[in-house]
Amino acid sequence: MVEVGDLEEGVRRGEIAGLDCDQGVEIFGRLALMVVGGVLMATSELWLGQLAGRLVAGLGGVLLNVLMTKMVADWFAGREISFSLAVFVNSYPVGIAVALIVLPLVAEAGGLTSALTLVAALTVAGFAGLALLYRAPEGVGGGPAEPGDRLRGALFVNGGVKTGHVAA
Repeated sequence: MVEVGDLEEGVRRGEIAGLDCDQGVEIFGRLALMVVGGVLMATSELWLGQLAGRLVAGLGGVLLNVLMTKMVADWFAGREISFSLAVFVNSYPVGIAVALIVLPLVAEAGGLTSALTLVAALTVAGFAGLALLYRAPEGVGGGPAEPGDRLRGALFVNGGVKTGHVAA
């Protein structure tokens, strides 16, 4: 029988979600899926290529969402977790709103390929920003780490970039 304490410990370590390896490797792999899918969509002229790109980027986005939720919980456990999760969750509709305003203007000016290229470029920028700003919390497993403003910005930007693929 599984004890509640064992379940809580497993959730904290990420084992239940399959996140028990290095988060840095995992997040960059998932962002790489989004980049590959975005590039495939921007460069393919065939419907099958567009569909494959959408599938790969969407898979990366869904898997990224699961991991980033755990990352927010790790960073802000015992502190501003409600506010932090609210910022993370609200980055999704904000990103969709911005994409619905900007992407049609870009597509009208330069065609669909331009809009898809912009989304792929923003995903690459999110990948680079996370590579520069993210560091694993010191307190994972032992207690919460002190969050920084740079991490909040990185999580918000990547949540917004992630939704560009949804709206594209």
